[in-house]
Amino acid sequence: MKKLTAAISALKQSIIKPFLPRYEIVFSMYHVIPGRPIHQNDSIYPFDKGEGIQAEDMFRKILIKNRDKKMVPSSVVMKKGKKIVKAEYFGPVQEIKMLMAS
Repeated sequence: MKKLTAAISALKQSIIKPFLPRYEIVFSMYHVIPGRPIHQNDSIYPFDKGEGIQAEDMFRKILIKNRDKKMVPSSVVMKKGKKIVKAEYFGPVQEIKMLMAS
């Protein structure tokens, strides 16, 4: 009975998994030196389809580490597919992005 239940759940996972979204976490640090162009350093952590729980854990770990070390200005963004699900900004990130755009 347990083998049958395990086989059914494995089959269900193999059918559903291709339709689940991919996750991606982007950690960006901005280096601002007066008189020089603003430099953005991105670290990208991709996750496979259906790994939403692992992506949430990684997002939480990056937030905790960033709060402890106080890396300012920086941002952490979690994407589900192409849509931003969560975002945290440390320091004047929005103003820096406006300066970079102009």
